[in-house]
Amino acid sequence: GGGGGGGGGGGHHGGHEGYYHVKFERSEFCGACHDVTNPVTILNPVDKWVGGFPIERTYTEWLNSRYADRIDPATGRTQANFDPAFKRDCQTCHMQQDFGQPGTTQTLYSNGRSIAPLRGVVGFRGPVRDALYTHHFVGGNAYVTNLLGATVATGGGGGRHGGGGRGGSSSGAVQPYPVLSSASFTSASSGSKFHWAYYNSTGTGTPTHHSRMAWDRLRNAVSLDLSAAVTANAGDTVGISTLTVTNDGSGHNFPSGFPEGRISWVAVRAFDTATGAELDIHDSVWNRTSTGVGYFTTEERVDPNFLARCDWTVRAGSPDPYAHIMRALATLGDGCPTLALAYATAVNIVTNDDGVPIDASGVAIDRDNPRGIPQYVDVDGDGDLFDDSFLIDTRLSPLPMAGAVADLSDRYSVIIPANAVGPIAVTAAVYYQSLEAIIAEEFLGNLANTDLDQESAAYLADPANAPLPILEPCVLKGPCDGGRTPSTEPAVVEGAPPVPMEVKSWVINLAADNVAPSVTEAYPANGASSVYSNFVAKVTFNEPVTGVNNRTFTLVDSRGLPVPAFVDQISDGTWALFAHDIFLRTGSTYTARVAAGICDFSNNCSNAPVSWSFQTATSLTNGRGDTSVPLGFATGQSAALASTSAPATTVATTTPTNGGGRRGGRGRR
Repeated sequence: GGGGGGGGGGGHHGGHEGYYHVKFERSEFCGACHDVTNPVTILNPVDKWVGGFPIERTYTEWLNSRYADRIDPATGRTQANFDPAFKRDCQTCHMQQDFGQPGTTQTLYSNGRSIAPLRGVVGFRGPVRDALYTHHFVGGNAYVTNLLGATVATGGGGGRHGGGGRGGSSSGAVQPYPVLSSASFTSASSGSKFHWAYYNSTGTGTPTHHSRMAWDRLRNAVSLDLSAAVTANAGDTVGISTLTVTNDGSGHNFPSGFPEGRISWVAVRAFDTATGAELDIHDSVWNRTSTGVGYFTTEERVDPNFLARCDWTVRAGSPDPYAHIMRALATLGDGCPTLALAYATAVNIVTNDDGVPIDASGVAIDRDNPRGIPQYVDVDGDGDLFDDSFLIDTRLSPLPMAGAVADLSDRYSVIIPANAVGPIAVTAAVYYQSLEAIIAEEFLGNLANTDLDQESAAYLADPANAPLPILEPCVLKGPCDGGRTPSTEPAVVEGAPPVPMEVKSWVINLAADNVAPSVTEAYPANGASSVYSNFVAKVTFNEPVTGVNNRTFTLVDSRGLPVPAFVDQISDGTWALFAHDIFLRTGSTYTARVAAGICDFSNNCSNAPVSWSFQTATSLTNGRGDTSVPLGFATGQSAALASTSAPATTVATTTPTNGGGRRGGRGRR
């Protein structure tokens, strides 16, 4: 246990006595809120009983995983899935995340052994603790955390490179917070801004580190494996022999928690890198061929995953319904999906002849037996009672359960045209959205659809001809009005960003390849000014490459000091550098550098480094720039990024731009 330390100068509160409880460090503390059951036993609109529906089971998911050191009450022994090498409670993952430590089971172990816990000071004048629990409380939501921002204004930064993102002082000034209008949901007209939620105040306050920390966590939540043939001929159809997604980074389902709107999917695409042309992909499950799988929809369409009578549609700006999607959808009991969880019925709940849920003794759970525990049937025999409560549940279970792996091997094939030149680049990517389009539109209204006022005004002026409001994400080929570009990390204009979690490439050669890869684009652009201080530096190559990591793709500040960072692939040919400090110094110059020796899949390697410099904005809130992530591959080299035989290639100085407009080709978008 520990009492609060120290008294109060410098605006800090005085110390106070503290008390320890064992559950502060145990998952049961979290389970009090993160196992959620609808307790109301009523009839829903299709005359099915509501009550006992397992809205959320994050704690139970963990309890059945390899991480849970708990006694099974049925056997009196340690639960069967527990692996002592992976003992973790909620707190020893989520409260171990910090700047430079994502806090997942992919990053909290090294060579099969648990790394030492974080160490540091908890409070002002407090002692150094050998086991420090952080209080960022970050999950996977990289969207709402951007909408809300800070609740008080923050000052200048902590950390060697920090600019307010970590431990900055607070002025105490309360910032704007979204305020829901009382007119929300009052209009029957789908073109009215009051048809769904509408907010009178949409101020987001000072940006915080939480969104980027969520992206750090998501990039270390699952693993992706991809392979296919290494050679082929033009005109061939080449199967993707290995494509698996494994939930090896989280101690619960992925996605987990409140299921309404949380969605993840696997995208598959291929390109002829010689021409930039995107190729067709054949999906054997749907017996369907399309130019890529997993982009955003461009218009509202019927979801083919459900019965035609359901008329269940996906909105424009939603994940491709033909992709492999990981999510849970409930039902009212009519065989159709619903988002109205308050009225959902558990498909596998045990009921009496009247359809009322019963407890283990067969007694109805009603006003006379309100404490009765509902009974569920394990329909699919996988040991998870609650996945069968939903109409569909394709989420990944935690290891070591069989449902921890989505195996899509041999499902997809790349159709190589007869006139293809090659090499052919194949990409598989796992994306995650905190809120899919329909939920963002309904519950966030003009917070998500930021030009809703103009769209609604056009509708009211001319209902017959004005288009209905839609989200325009302007990423992943989703709708875009053409006048706006993403300004957030992860990138999106409207709605929740499709966060790239894991991206892998494969190359199929049609002929001998002896040309080294080249850089075609970089962000921020060389000479850019007013760059966001939480920028994610990006570099794009003209073909898939190997050897890009935090030793070969680096960042230094104006003093030449290295900026600690993660480096990950985030698109077909694009790699990103994520500074540990997240918010770097405002009004400061930084230089990014890609070393020589970056190789393609045929082991042709670049022989000269590339570097470029730019300047951050003078405050956290006045940055500019287009944070878009390129899709596909541009042909040739960008003139602004041409390599030479000089010891170090510096991008030619350009006129400073506001935030660094994109340079070079993007391939097909």
